[in-house]
Amino acid sequence: MSNNNDDNISPRSVLASAEDDSTGPEGCYLVYEPDSGGRLMIVYSRGHVPMNAVGFWCCGEGRRIQDFKFKQNCGRSELIKGIAGGDSNRRKYFVGWCQFIKMAKHMNGRVIKFPNAIQGVEVDIYGYRQSDSHPDFLCLDEALIDVGSYDAIAVVPRHKEFLMGVKSIVASNFLEMGNIAGASTTML
Repeated sequence: MSNNNDDNISPRSVLASAEDDSTGPEGCYLVYEPDSGGRLMIVYSRGHVPMNAVGFWCCGEGRRIQDFKFKQNCGRSELIKGIAGGDSNRRKYFVGWCQFIKMAKHMNGRVIKFPNAIQGVEVDIYGYRQSDSHPDFLCLDEALIDVGSYDAIAVVPRHKEFLMGVKSIVASNFLEMGNIAGASTTML
């Protein structure tokens, strides 16, 4: 799928593609698998939407996923494991999301999040720009969001009161608060 058509991608359209066995967009999917103590997998796909997909990113302008990533191990690789049960393991789930979004940033990518009724762990995602010390709530539930302008990311449990009313914050505080609430990372 070309980048021009990617603007029409919504969680509903991609998930409907998965249900009716039609094709979805080309890119990288974040997939939750309950086996092996719970794990997040990266699945590179040229059209097939994997079952249990919780997120997706596609390349931005001028970037392309290398062919071998689609072929090696059928496009699948483990991102993080041992995420089921307990608060410390749940934090690993947030760390996996941070890694996934950081991968998208390196490809000038755009990210979208799918409803996650299977696992029951919904997340909110915040981006941070060093240039204006500004945190943003990223509404990834509705459309693809370009993550290229963000220098750091925080992934927290859905509806967690995080940075309520904060208009400006230094990077170290953003990262610290993100790690306390869920997980955070720089995206350099």
